[in-house]
Amino acid sequence: NVIRDVPFSKKNLDFLSDLSKFIFKQKKLIKYPEIISFAYWCRRANLIRMKSNHNSKELRFGKGLVFHIVPSNVPINFAYSFAFGLLSGNSNILRISSREDKSTKVLCDLIKILIKKKKYKNLYNSNCILTYEKETQITKFLSGISDVRMIWGGDKTINKIKSLPSKSSSVDISFPDKYSISMINLNKINKNNIKNLVNNFFNDSFVMDQNACSSPHMIIWLNKNSKNAGKVDFFWRNLLNKVNSKYIFSDDMIYKKITRNYENIVKLNNSIKSSKNYGEKINVTTLKKITKNIDQIRGIFGSFYQYYSNNFSCLGDIKSEKLQTISYFGMNKNKIIEILYKYNLSQISRVVPIGKSLELNLIWDGYDLIESMTNTIKIE
Repeated sequence: NVIRDVPFSKKNLDFLSDLSKFIFKQKKLIKYPEIISFAYWCRRANLIRMKSNHNSKELRFGKGLVFHIVPSNVPINFAYSFAFGLLSGNSNILRISSREDKSTKVLCDLIKILIKKKKYKNLYNSNCILTYEKETQITKFLSGISDVRMIWGGDKTINKIKSLPSKSSSVDISFPDKYSISMINLNKINKNNIKNLVNNFFNDSFVMDQNACSSPHMIIWLNKNSKNAGKVDFFWRNLLNKVNSKYIFSDDMIYKKITRNYENIVKLNNSIKSSKNYGEKINVTTLKKITKNIDQIRGIFGSFYQYYSNNFSCLGDIKSEKLQTISYFGMNKNKIIEILYKYNLSQISRVVPIGKSLELNLIWDGYDLIESMTNTIKIE
């Protein structure tokens, strides 16, 4: 059944809030930080805050059926995509990867238990999470009956889905692969705040193995001078301590990391100044210059690139439309707004403090998701 509800309906808020509580009751889930983060995100207080931020005087209803194609490299994204569909008042079909992922299975099992309760019978009948191989006929059918297609993935995946027939009134919301960086003001780092900075940077980077579009691959260090000379090394060594205590490397991860590093060396060619390993778990490559195609230079499992600058002119060298998020430390918002205007960084979707890179919200990649997935009824 396809249900077109009002945004932030009580039923949908109750379900997501109950799901949050249900997750927190599962003590064993402490080893899945991405699931715990989602539970924090969909707790009632945060849902009410999002509702108040999107308070609209117009009458809106969900467009109908949303078909979600979610990424395999960031499995937890399916849960947020599902929540976006519910909060905008829509019914949902989610195609998740057939690749085995423990956290996805655990969360799907919890959703299944909760949605089968009598109070959520309508949701059970109007939402579906399924998996299948990348078989065109199923995707083609679901594309043809959906009112919204929410597509997460690389350019190839997005173009393939968009090429499939759809309703003339349907809406495509696509989230292509993006690239993100961090900017850190060395003048502001000290012994009192280094722990918090490192914890926040760790969460942005390692919780999703740097696979999330908003996870940083490069740091631009501002104001390096004789006084700040040791602060960069201080930062990386503190991050190594955090990684040693909280992050587990598999042999497969190590192999992929080394392979990616060598591939990037070839791409960077003469732009590399130096490279340094911290305990063989963090690799840091220092760049002499920022190339225009910097979005192609991606780290994984603790590979980072860094560049030193005493001003922000280097941002003007980044021409890529794939630059999504700039996370920052030691800077104020007015200065950031000034920088965005000066260097015409209109392609950027988000500027957030370090530690908030992975916090998805209802304004994402330039889309207002409530507006994009609802119909507005004009009443005069």
